[in-house]
Amino acid sequence: MIGIILAILCLVLFPVWPYELKYAVWLISLYLLIFIVGLLLLRLAIYAIASLFGVSLWLFPNLLADSSFFASFKPIVECSRW
Repeated sequence: MIGIILAILCLVLFPVWPYELKYAVWLISLYLLIFIVGLLLLRLAIYAIASLFGVSLWLFPNLLADSSFFASFKPIVECSRW
């Protein structure tokens, strides 16, 4: 309960954070966005190349599914023939 209250206070008081801390949060969110978009583009490229050979190959097939964090990365690869 104390952690939830502290998290809410930190979010509400974001405008008074020091500039360095705001910049660090911005950089972390930027790098995570680049990582997610890069992973999605990699998945698309692998699927497009594999579909030329009649194979449905997905890297992290449950990545965009509505599931828990760890379940999104299982199985790592899913492959089937058309």
